[in-house]
Amino acid sequence: EASGDIVTGTLLINFVPTYMLFDCGVSHSFVAKKFAKYLCMSPKWMDYPYRVVPGNRILVSHTKYPNCNVEVEDRKLEVDLVHINMSDFDVILGMD
Repeated sequence: EASGDIVTGTLLINFVPTYMLFDCGVSHSFVAKKFAKYLCMSPKWMDYPYRVVPGNRILVSHTKYPNCNVEVEDRKLEVDLVHINMSDFDVILGMD
């Protein structure tokens, strides 16, 4: 589904089908806490916490999943996913 600069759909991340949002308006990529267990890897502690401000609340993360494998039309990419508490999507892919 396409709407302006935002696209939703299903991609494989670490070989797992993932409901994702691709958003050109964000600089980082994120993974939902509830979905992170399916990545089959341990999170890494970040030197500095990352803050996200969706709407009127602030989400803070201290962990990320580095070098996750993303498959887009037979191309394999690596992405770092910041671990946050969200419920609408498994992953948000930004232009990092």
